[in-house]
Formats: sequence, C-alpha cells, structure tokens
Amino acid sequence: MKLKIGFPYFFHAYHAYHSAPIGFELSRLDTDLEIKFITTTKECNDLLNKIGSHYQEHRCSIHLLPSRFSDYFQRFAHRQIPSPGRMIKRHARKFKSMDVIIDTNFLSLRLKQYNPDNTAKYILTNHGAGDRDREFPMHLKQIDFFLLYGPKKFRRLNGMGYLGKDNWGYIGYPKFDILLNEKKVGTELFQARRPIVLYNPHFEHHLTSWFDWGKDILDYFALSKQYNLIFAPHVELKGRSNPSLSLKKYAKIPNIHIDLGSHSSIDMSYTKMADLYIGDVSSQIVEYLVHPRPCVFLNNHKISWKDNSHYIHWKLGHVVDQISQLDNTIQDSFRSHKQFHSTQVEYFNDSIQLTDTPSGLRAAQVILNFLKRMA
Repeated sequence: MKLKIGFPYFFHAYHAYHSAPIGFELSRLDTDLEIKFITTTKECNDLLNKIGSHYQEHRCSIHLLPSRFSDYFQRFAHRQIPSPGRMIKRHARKFKSMDVIIDTNFLSLRLKQYNPDNTAKYILTNHGAGDRDREFPMHLKQIDFFLLYGPKKFRRLNGMGYLGKDNWGYIGYPKFDILLNEKKVGTELFQARRPIVLYNPHFEHHLTSWFDWGKDILDYFALSKQYNLIFAPHVELKGRSNPSLSLKKYAKIPNIHIDLGSHSSIDMSYTKMADLYIGDVSSQIVEYLVHPRPCVFLNNHKISWKDNSHYIHWKLGHVVDQISQLDNTIQDSFRSHKQFHSTQVEYFNDSIQLTDTPSGLRAAQVILNFLKRMA
C-alpha cells in the first residue's frame, strides 16, 4: 500500500517555490509514495506545473480545488487569493486519507481539527529565511518534523525547546534549485543605465516602513537622476494590508518600476538585478544576499534593534532612523560596502546551509529517513 503525502497550497503561489521541489524529488526517489499537490488558485496550479517541468519523470499529481466569489472576501477586504481559512475548512476531507502533510505554513494544522481521526504526520518547511518575530509555540508542538534552512533556524527552535535528536534536518533552500540558474533579466526595465535600487517593504503594519515612509521614498526616487528604482513590496501589501493601493502618480516616471504582485516579484528577478536593497524585515534580504551587495534598512518604528535577534539582518548595512538621512545613506552604502561584505557572507551561510546536492533532493532524503524511522 502506497504512502500518501499531501502538499497543501492555500496561500500565494510563491509558497510553491519553497516546497514543490521537495515533492517532485520525493516522487523520483521512492515509487511507493503517492504525492498530491493541492492548490486553490490557478496561478499556483500553473506554477506547480512549471516547476514540475524541471523534474523529468516525476510522479506527482496536481489538483486545483474549486473556489467561490465569496472566498475572496474576508472582513470586507478584497483579497488576491481565496480565504485560506475557508478553503481549509471546506476541503479538509481531501486530506483525510493522507499519511503525511508537508507545508510551508502553520495554518494547515487546522486540518487536524477538521479531521480529528486522521493520524497524519506533519512536516514543516518554511517560506523564507528571515528573522522577524513570528513563532507560534502552540502550533510548533504539533509538528512532527522540521525542515531547516540553516543553523540560525536551528538555534531559534532549539532554544524554544522544540527540537529533539530526530525531529529535524538541514535542507538548504529549495527555491534556489530552479531560480538561481535562470537567466538574469530585467535590464530592459529602464531606459537609462543607472544603479538599480530595490525597495521591498513588508506588509504588516507594525513592521513595515511603507505606511510611514513609503511615499516619501518613491518621491525621492522620482526626482533622482542617479538611480533606477524597483518598488516590489511583499505581495500581501496590496493583497491584505493596503488592498486599495494605487500608485498611478508614478506609473510614467521612467526610472521607477512598480510591481505589486506579478510573477517577477516572487521569482528572484528583482533581487538578482538590484545593486542596492532597501527594506525593513522582509525575508527577501536573504535571497538578495546570495550575492553580497549594499543594503539599507529603515527604522521608522524606532526599534531598539542592535541586541534584538529579530533584527540581526540590520547589521548587514546602514540603518536609517530618519527619512531625511536616506540620500546620504544610499550614497554611503555604495562607498562603504566592503566593511559589510564578510558579515553578509557569514549571515547568509548561517541562514541557509547549501551543499553541492540540490536542496529539494536533500529535503527528500531527510524526509525518507524520517519516514523509515516512523514505519
């Protein structure tokens, strides 16, 4: 009898990059596994098929669940994806027969609530290697196995008491398996050849720089003759935090490119092409630092960050405490990057432990070892 493994995708399509390579590799390693990708959006369905095209002779099946118009509304806020909570509740039966569920998000643990007799093992990977304060002890207790990108995450979870001898493994970063090797694109975005700055704010109100300083930053670059700007925030900024966001004022400015959620905003196109990164707490800083480059961080919330482990990435570049400092800080960041280079390399290697083996394959091997012990 085949072991049934489910990969739920109830969130934005970018989650697929972080876990789908694992499923495709699993299906090629062990023919006794029945692997299903289950998603709620056509965008994610298409992306899963695209990722699958890189894995010859994989045996995964991909299923697009039906949704209703009302699923795109929650607390009267228009969403870009069907409400994950609603979709999990409605389609929980699809996971009732699963032996293993592998996900990038805690919310799928609700499947236990809706399928109380199911004894599926829950394996958690992640959808970013950042530092922000977001752990849920109640949920962590329900995880059977943790897939870790690197030592930083190990220290964090181990310090909280959730890691034992046999319930975790290092895997690297599956998203890199496909995207690091794709051609660098985007130089055609701008007419003039200037240094490209990426502004990538987070979406949560208490963490993001957008609501306090975002328009000031766009105005600064609109007047700039020195830089090109890519404004590509977390996709949930438009999808959840600021659904009515409109930036028509900047649409025709030749040195500003605005992307509020296209595929280019999730496939590392912008982190690859940027010469300088400006942000707050987004985990895309780690993806950007696969090649060390200048960074600027925005402290609009007046965070006491220097001894705060959730802001350790702010040691990788200059920190702006007042928006009036932005111009000088950007110029200084280009001049002084050498002093941050080694710290950036150390931070990246601590966040993501890469080897010559593709990360998706490493994860698949770790999972098979775990399942053999559980048998």
